Amino acid sequence: ARDGVSVLGGYGAADLSGQNAAPIAEQVEKFFLPGTPAAERSEFIRAWCVAHVYLPSDAKARDTLVSEFDRLAELRRIAEVDDAVLYAVK
Repeated sequence: ARDGVSVLGGYGAADLSGQNAAPIAEQVEKFFLPGTPAAERSEFIRAWCVAHVYLPSDAKARDTLVSEFDRLAELRRIAEVDDAVLYAVK
């Protein structure tokens, strides 16, 4: 990880910037679970000061998550390569 870059968790994440992973892991898992209410995702983004969300091309239920993330008011799609999608928080 680079200085000043915090990663909470999710696909490929390992650096939790000194935070205990256990309390966060369940919340991250729920964020990426299809059908999670938009309000819960929005609260997670706000509570953890999320700046970006990465959805890899091989994510479980990728198409459903892309559809749900595209509708989330806080997220804006900024890049897509080989079906992987990067969102920025507005």
